[in-house]
Amino acid sequence: MAFFPDLSETTMIDAGPHIRAIGWLDDKHVFPTGKAPAVFLDKLREITDRSQESQSLLGWDTFFGFHTCELCNAFHHGNNIGVPAGPLLYVAPAMVLHYVEGHSYLPPSEFIDAVLESPIPGTVEYRNAVASFGELHDDYQWRQYQEYYKEAARLANQRRGPILDATLEATREEALDEAARHYADQQLERSRIFREMEQAILTRARQSSGAGTGDGCSLESG
Repeated sequence: MAFFPDLSETTMIDAGPHIRAIGWLDDKHVFPTGKAPAVFLDKLREITDRSQESQSLLGWDTFFGFHTCELCNAFHHGNNIGVPAGPLLYVAPAMVLHYVEGHSYLPPSEFIDAVLESPIPGTVEYRNAVASFGELHDDYQWRQYQEYYKEAARLANQRRGPILDATLEATREEALDEAARHYADQQLERSRIFREMEQAILTRARQSSGAGTGDGCSLESG
């Protein structure tokens, strides 16, 4: 699992000024330890037990299968949880409960307080509390798709040289929409999206170059 510092604004599944990362641990970084309050553990267990409902409401799918705990290699989980706290959303792997119980991980006090105050996924209260975060996640995904497109274009230029600007301008939005739908439907890894998008761009370039002429250009997005 990728490591992200506690309370940072980036995680494997979401990012933004409203996001706070929690429990994205690995075996290469030290983490705070201590004894967590029993009432916090009980509430955290309730939330992680309904992690599927949490991530579904937030627009997250199971991310690339199950993850194995790098601290013991004996525990596996594939879901994630979102814990709302006013304008903030604490984002953690559902494995966070295992980290606390099995490896004495002690999350920040802000997260402990948020868990104790949070409604349980599956309730109307939880749905209302996370409603705005789903829209923010859609914005985050769209920014990622744009970055994927830019990178695919850069790689196409790097490997094959510049192609006609008319091709890019005519197909930019179509290619971007197509990539977004494809990624959402298939949950393909980033490198595969790069290759498929690059090929689509080059194919359209060849088709368009046979129908007219134009000045050479770079595929970099502005």
